[in-house]
Amino acid sequence: MNRWWGILRAFPFAPAAGLAVLGTALALVLRSGQNPPALPVVFDPAAAVAPNPHPGLLSQPIGSLPGASVHHLSTTTGVNPHVHRTHDETVVILSGTGRMYVGETERDISPGLTLVIPRGTVHSLEVFEGTVEAVSIFTPPFDGKDRHFLAPPEKASSGRVH
Repeated sequence: MNRWWGILRAFPFAPAAGLAVLGTALALVLRSGQNPPALPVVFDPAAAVAPNPHPGLLSQPIGSLPGASVHHLSTTTGVNPHVHRTHDETVVILSGTGRMYVGETERDISPGLTLVIPRGTVHSLEVFEGTVEAVSIFTPPFDGKDRHFLAPPEKASSGRVH
Protein backbone atom coordinates (compact mmCIF):
# COMPACT_ATOMS: atom_id res chain seq x y z
CA MET A 1 0.00 0.00 0.00
CA ASN A 2 2.90 2.39 0.66
CA ARG A 3 3.66 2.66 -3.04
CA TRP A 4 0.13 4.03 -3.67
CA TRP A 5 0.56 6.73 -1.04
CA GLY A 6 3.89 7.72 -2.58
CA ILE A 7 2.27 8.03 -5.99
CA LEU A 8 -0.60 10.13 -4.68
CA ARG A 9 1.76 12.37 -2.73
CA ALA A 10 3.75 13.02 -5.90
CA PHE A 11 0.91 13.96 -8.21
CA PRO A 12 0.39 17.74 -8.71
CA PHE A 13 -2.78 18.33 -10.69
CA ALA A 14 -5.68 20.67 -11.10
CA PRO A 15 -8.55 19.14 -9.10
CA ALA A 16 -11.17 18.55 -11.78
CA ALA A 17 -9.00 17.24 -14.61
CA GLY A 18 -6.56 15.56 -12.27
CA LEU A 19 -9.21 13.59 -10.41
CA ALA A 20 -10.46 12.03 -13.62
CA VAL A 21 -6.95 11.21 -14.80
CA LEU A 22 -5.91 9.84 -11.40
CA GLY A 23 -9.00 7.67 -11.02
CA THR A 24 -8.69 6.26 -14.52
CA ALA A 25 -4.97 5.61 -14.14
CA LEU A 26 -5.40 3.85 -10.80
CA ALA A 27 -8.26 1.73 -12.11
CA LEU A 28 -6.28 0.66 -15.17
CA VAL A 29 -3.17 -0.09 -13.14
CA LEU A 30 -5.11 -2.09 -10.56
CA ARG A 31 -6.78 -4.12 -13.30
CA SER A 32 -3.55 -4.74 -15.18
CA GLY A 33 -1.51 -5.64 -12.08
CA GLN A 34 1.37 -3.45 -13.28
CA ASN A 35 3.32 -1.11 -11.07
CA PRO A 36 2.25 2.49 -11.66
CA PRO A 37 4.85 5.01 -12.84
CA ALA A 38 6.45 7.24 -10.24
CA LEU A 39 4.73 10.63 -10.15
CA PRO A 40 5.80 13.84 -8.34
CA VAL A 41 3.74 14.67 -5.06
CA VAL A 42 3.50 17.27 -2.31
CA PHE A 43 3.26 15.48 1.06
CA ASP A 44 1.83 17.30 4.05
CA PRO A 45 2.91 15.37 7.17
CA ALA A 46 1.55 18.12 9.41
CA ALA A 47 -2.00 17.82 8.04
CA ALA A 48 -4.48 18.29 10.86
CA VAL A 49 -6.39 15.18 11.87
CA ALA A 50 -9.83 16.12 13.16
CA PRO A 51 -11.59 13.92 15.73
CA ASN A 52 -13.41 11.10 13.98
CA PRO A 53 -17.11 10.78 14.93
CA HIS A 54 -17.33 7.33 13.28
CA PRO A 55 -15.36 4.72 15.27
CA GLY A 56 -15.33 2.21 12.40
CA LEU A 57 -13.68 4.59 9.93
CA LEU A 58 -9.97 5.33 9.98
CA SER A 59 -9.25 8.46 7.95
CA GLN A 60 -5.67 9.66 7.60
CA PRO A 61 -4.60 12.67 5.52
CA ILE A 62 -1.72 11.64 3.27
CA GLY A 63 -1.16 14.73 1.19
CA SER A 64 -2.44 17.93 -0.27
CA LEU A 65 -2.77 19.20 -3.80
CA PRO A 66 -3.72 22.59 -5.21
CA GLY A 67 -7.39 22.89 -4.24
CA ALA A 68 -7.70 19.31 -2.92
CA SER A 69 -6.64 16.98 -0.14
CA VAL A 70 -5.89 13.25 -0.30
CA HIS A 71 -6.81 10.78 2.46
CA HIS A 72 -6.37 7.08 3.14
CA LEU A 73 -9.63 5.51 4.34
CA SER A 74 -9.90 2.11 6.00
CA THR A 75 -12.84 0.32 7.61
CA THR A 76 -13.88 -3.17 8.63
CA THR A 77 -17.31 -2.10 9.87
CA GLY A 78 -18.54 0.15 7.06
CA VAL A 79 -19.54 3.79 7.16
CA ASN A 80 -22.96 5.06 8.22
CA PRO A 81 -24.95 7.37 5.93
CA HIS A 82 -23.46 10.85 5.89
CA VAL A 83 -23.09 13.91 3.71
CA HIS A 84 -20.40 16.48 2.95
CA ARG A 85 -22.14 19.83 2.53
CA THR A 86 -19.22 21.77 1.06
CA HIS A 87 -16.95 19.07 -0.41
CA ASP A 88 -16.97 16.89 -3.50
CA GLU A 89 -15.36 13.48 -2.92
CA THR A 90 -13.74 11.03 -5.31
CA VAL A 91 -13.12 7.57 -3.85
CA VAL A 92 -10.77 5.01 -5.42
CA ILE A 93 -11.17 1.53 -3.91
CA LEU A 94 -7.80 -0.11 -3.25
CA SER A 95 -8.80 -3.33 -1.48
CA GLY A 96 -11.80 -5.17 -0.09
CA THR A 97 -15.35 -5.68 -1.24
CA GLY A 98 -18.65 -4.24 -0.19
CA ARG A 99 -21.54 -2.12 -1.35
CA MET A 100 -21.50 1.66 -1.65
CA TYR A 101 -24.71 3.65 -1.52
CA VAL A 102 -24.51 7.05 -3.22
CA GLY A 103 -27.79 8.96 -3.30
CA GLU A 104 -30.39 6.60 -4.78
CA THR A 105 -27.74 4.35 -6.36
CA GLU A 106 -26.11 1.28 -4.88
CA ARG A 107 -23.07 -0.40 -6.34
CA ASP A 108 -20.90 -3.36 -5.39
CA ILE A 109 -17.33 -2.23 -4.93
CA SER A 110 -14.01 -3.96 -5.53
CA PRO A 111 -10.43 -2.80 -6.12
CA GLY A 112 -10.07 -0.38 -9.02
CA LEU A 113 -13.56 1.13 -8.80
CA THR A 114 -13.68 4.94 -8.76
CA LEU A 115 -16.74 6.75 -7.40
CA VAL A 116 -17.45 10.48 -7.67
CA ILE A 117 -19.70 11.81 -4.90
CA PRO A 118 -20.95 15.39 -5.42
CA ARG A 119 -21.30 17.61 -2.35
CA GLY A 120 -24.66 17.28 -0.63
CA THR A 121 -25.11 13.63 -1.68
CA VAL A 122 -25.84 11.13 1.10
CA HIS A 123 -23.51 8.13 0.90
CA SER A 124 -22.53 5.10 2.98
CA LEU A 125 -20.56 1.88 2.79
CA GLU A 126 -21.35 -1.70 3.74
CA VAL A 127 -18.32 -4.01 4.08
CA PHE A 128 -18.87 -7.60 2.94
CA GLU A 129 -15.75 -9.15 4.46
CA GLY A 130 -12.37 -8.02 5.74
CA THR A 131 -11.14 -4.46 5.32
CA VAL A 132 -12.08 -1.95 2.65
CA GLU A 133 -9.26 0.49 1.92
CA ALA A 134 -9.59 3.47 -0.35
CA VAL A 135 -8.04 6.75 -1.35
CA SER A 136 -10.39 9.68 -1.01
CA ILE A 137 -9.77 12.99 -2.76
CA PHE A 138 -11.73 15.98 -1.48
CA THR A 139 -12.22 19.29 -3.25
CA PRO A 140 -11.78 21.79 -1.69
CA PRO A 141 -9.24 20.46 0.86
CA PHE A 142 -10.97 18.55 3.68
CA ASP A 143 -10.39 19.61 7.28
CA GLY A 144 -12.40 16.77 8.83
CA LYS A 145 -15.30 18.97 9.92
CA ASP A 146 -17.64 18.55 6.94
CA ARG A 147 -18.74 14.94 7.61
CA HIS A 148 -22.36 15.07 8.81
CA PHE A 149 -23.86 11.72 9.81
CA LEU A 150 -27.60 11.24 9.49
CA ALA A 151 -29.53 10.70 12.68
CA PRO A 152 -30.18 7.01 13.37
CA PRO A 153 -33.78 5.91 12.86
CA GLU A 154 -35.90 6.00 15.99
CA LYS A 155 -37.33 2.78 17.38
CA ALA A 156 -41.04 2.69 18.06
CA SER A 157 -42.48 0.91 21.09
CA SER A 158 -43.03 -2.17 18.90
CA GLY A 159 -39.24 -2.41 18.46
CA ARG A 160 -39.46 -1.89 14.69
CA VAL A 161 -37.21 0.63 13.07
CA HIS A 162 -38.98 3.48 11.22
